[in-house]
Amino acid sequence: MDSLFKTDLLTDNQNNEDELIYAISRTDLQYEAMEKLGRTLTEEEIHIAKKYLDFGIGTGLHIIYNAIFNEMIDNERN
Repeated sequence: MDSLFKTDLLTDNQNNEDELIYAISRTDLQYEAMEKLGRTLTEEEIHIAKKYLDFGIGTGLHIIYNAIFNEMIDNERN
């Protein structure tokens, strides 16, 4: 199934510096919970998920940026 996560690539018409590029909504999180757990998350579980998402994205962000910019460099060479 296609990902429900919201992604938005900037185009020539979208150059707002504060534009959100990627987001995970409560709906996304609850969808994944239903897929994995067979139920929705409680408010307490959503709070826990936010902490883990923050940690996971924060610790891996440099890896994501490296992959993005390496792709840009490879595209410039071709």
